[in-house]
Amino acid sequence: MEPTAYDGSILGMLAIDSDPFRNGTDCCCIVHTNAGRYKQALNELNAINRGWFSDSEPSILMEELEDCCRNILRAGYRMAEISAKLYVLGMVG
Repeated sequence: MEPTAYDGSILGMLAIDSDPFRNGTDCCCIVHTNAGRYKQALNELNAINRGWFSDSEPSILMEELEDCCRNILRAGYRMAEISAKLYVLGMVG
């Protein structure tokens, strides 16, 4: 989440806007998308556990759960990295 009260060149020097995946908004989208994928895979595993028909392999679904968790953590680390730079430099109080 970039503050709008600062000059873009300052944020550019911090390398916040140089990579689109470092932008806080994009990180939130990554978390939201992966949370949805996680819920879908978890529901599919629940269906298999209850004996309902599913054409998905449980091992593939487990890998999907791991990938979603990993992506959520990476996005969280990126958001924390951005926030830490801003707080340390006193740009956010």
